[in-house]
Amino acid sequence: MAARSHMVVTTPLAGVIIAGGTALQLAWGQAAPNEALIDITGVDAARGIGVVGGMLRIGALETLETCRTHSLVRAHAPLLGQACSVIGALGVRTLATLGGNIGWRQGDTIPALLALDALVETEDGIRPLEDILAEPTIPLLLGVLLPTGRAGVFEKVGYRAAFSPSVVTVAGCLAPDGPRLAAGGSGLPALRLRSAEALVPDWPAVADAIAAGIGGERGTIAARVLTGLLRA
Repeated sequence: MAARSHMVVTTPLAGVIIAGGTALQLAWGQAAPNEALIDITGVDAARGIGVVGGMLRIGALETLETCRTHSLVRAHAPLLGQACSVIGALGVRTLATLGGNIGWRQGDTIPALLALDALVETEDGIRPLEDILAEPTIPLLLGVLLPTGRAGVFEKVGYRAAFSPSVVTVAGCLAPDGPRLAAGGSGLPALRLRSAEALVPDWPAVADAIAAGIGGERGTIAARVLTGLLRA
């Protein structure tokens, strides 16, 4: 799946916020943008990677390749690094931003971030990523906050490098109060699979709940992949 790095939000200035712009580039062959583009690459508050208050903070303008290779991400949130490794090619990852991948709502990082209980930092404060995704308009994102030291599993079905269309992306993680399961994919908004989380380790019931939560053929595929990863 190509990383689509612009934050698809409409501001009071009636424009589209843009950082790496890889998603907009894909659309330009069909139609030119009909709104003003607001470049946010100069927003210093949306840059940097560090551990703050016991949580890993990643600036929304950090690229996916930086997230994949950064030592702090590898040490404290390897699940996110693993997700970034399967997004597009190197040329895409060096442009695409973490905030843009979230703003697109279908980015491959989102299931991993949901499984990690990600919080997002905006101008109005810090909120759970899951709540932000439920909003009709995603605000300007400044950073992502992740708990440190959580193990998890991640898998993507369908790789662009293999000339296979993206089908589904799944992630699972163990939090202190129980498991976290999430799924997403191209054309499929990412979501937490709460009904399935409550059933672990009743694996047949988990598979049924995942399939029902996503629906259709993708639900069946996601259930097989995620339950298999968790059991392993």
